[in-house]
Amino acid sequence: MPVQRFSVDSKIVEYLNKLSLNKKLLMIQIFCVILPLFITDFLLVSSIISAVKSESVQEMNATAESVAYTVNTNLTRSVELINNIYSNRFVNEFIETDFADSLDYYQKYLEFIEDSLFETSMGRHPSSVVLYCDNPSMNNGGLFHRVEEVENKEWYKAVFANDYEYTLYAEYEDKGYKAKRNLSLSHRMDYYHRGTGKSVVHLDLDYDAMLRSIVSAHYSSLVYVCLGDMVLFSNDGHGGTSAPFATIQKKIINQSAIHKVYDYHSASYDVYVVSEQNVVISSIKDNYKFFLVILLFNIFIPYAIMQFINKSFCQRIEKMQQIITDDFNQTSKLELLPDVSGNDEITGLMKSYNKMVQRMNEMIETEYVNKLKQQEVNLARQKAELLALYSQINPHFLFNALESIRMHSVLKQEYETADMVEKLALMERQNVEWGNDTVKIEKELSFIEAYLELQKYRFGDKLNYQIEVAENCDSFRVPKLALVTFVENACVHGMESKTSAGWIFVRIFIEENNLVMEIEDTGNGMSEERVKLLNQQMNDVTIEMLQENKSIGILNAALRLKMFYEDQIEFDLESEEGSGALITISVPVAVAELMKGLI
Repeated sequence: MPVQRFSVDSKIVEYLNKLSLNKKLLMIQIFCVILPLFITDFLLVSSIISAVKSESVQEMNATAESVAYTVNTNLTRSVELINNIYSNRFVNEFIETDFADSLDYYQKYLEFIEDSLFETSMGRHPSSVVLYCDNPSMNNGGLFHRVEEVENKEWYKAVFANDYEYTLYAEYEDKGYKAKRNLSLSHRMDYYHRGTGKSVVHLDLDYDAMLRSIVSAHYSSLVYVCLGDMVLFSNDGHGGTSAPFATIQKKIINQSAIHKVYDYHSASYDVYVVSEQNVVISSIKDNYKFFLVILLFNIFIPYAIMQFINKSFCQRIEKMQQIITDDFNQTSKLELLPDVSGNDEITGLMKSYNKMVQRMNEMIETEYVNKLKQQEVNLARQKAELLALYSQINPHFLFNALESIRMHSVLKQEYETADMVEKLALMERQNVEWGNDTVKIEKELSFIEAYLELQKYRFGDKLNYQIEVAENCDSFRVPKLALVTFVENACVHGMESKTSAGWIFVRIFIEENNLVMEIEDTGNGMSEERVKLLNQQMNDVTIEMLQENKSIGILNAALRLKMFYEDQIEFDLESEEGSGALITISVPVAVAELMKGLI
């Protein structure tokens, strides 16, 4: 017996033989044309985008360094000024002097200014520096103030809350029209005490100049300089020197391409740089002609060639498939394929299909037409059954309404009977106008309300009711007098023998793609056996069952609802003796919408 060897190429050919022509052509286009070109183009475009991104990152790094240089330059000048004051022997001796009185302080202050050349050492902005001294013999004013003036301020507390040599602090002063942002640098005046003194040299940086410097640089990216989560400077166009400091948003942090932390003499701050535009999209816009050429040669031209190949044989198969699909969606005779030409295998298949269609059309003439006639007979029988149901239900409601009027007239002999007769007329008008055997839910509910108002004359305060319908439910249709049958059953059988007051609830709403209709009463309820029997009867009701059952009210309504919704309906009765009853009727919304559209 010869040994059968496994052949890879035979397996591939076997697999390809199972594929349609369209799939085979698609495989040729994908694996032999599009995929190789896509990989090549992807590598090319990726290298271009990578270069653009690298250039963008370098530019944003340069932006961050430029902003840091601006900030550090101002900090450097401030630090130099603070160091001059901190290490000045005359300053330290002056703030340690115990002055006899205010006059003594004033005289020595003038001598200090004249002898120490203090103002000269402070530079061009002496008003931006204040020394807060732990010396109760000093007066407040000029360059020197007592520490009690600021010891409750947050920046002062921050100086002693950490071990940093310099404390960079930002705060917003809201003084009405003088509201402004402040950025300060502080240093302890502990040259002699080395950490034990409470005196502080406090310098306000030129915030306006620093902000103008950053904004006027016209960086191509958005820049945020932050102290913690507080935005010190930004060129995003929001805020200003008179607006409160904003808090850096997490979105900005996540979108930032550059985030650098700069430490300057223990004064740390963050710089975030966010690109205002997507570099990939920008690159595509700048090189759109190049990408259009790639698309032209890699997609459009191969696609055009494949369309010509497709027209040579695939279109005929698709045409035959389309005609077969159309034939399945219609009830008339099947169509023959027109213009069958050619000598290939596809032509032979199309001719065979035409022969099959001719034979099927002959079968339709003899079988399908007869079936349609039988369906028409069945439909006529169902309509006759509906008319019989209507004739049964009319006396049923009329009897109960007239009984209510009779009992009220005999017991109370009041002229309110006229109102009852008016409501009875409304019911009878609905009852006898059979121009259409279905009504909108809103009209059925108006009939239910009239019926319940009529029953209130019979039961008085013993009967209460509530009708709730969702806004999107009132236009659905139901068989006329179907829902009121369940309400009538709840009123008569549920409330009639009850001594205390009770309620009847009618609720219509949509839940989980179902139109739900609920009728609930707080009457005497019924036994478990009775509930089980009614559930079975309502869900399986037939014409024969109505003929055998003496009490036809609920079963009549259930059958009419089942016939209207083509058995796409479910009834569920819940009840216990002494605790009322709840009937839930569920219909798929799609079925209810379909029936609404067919009326």
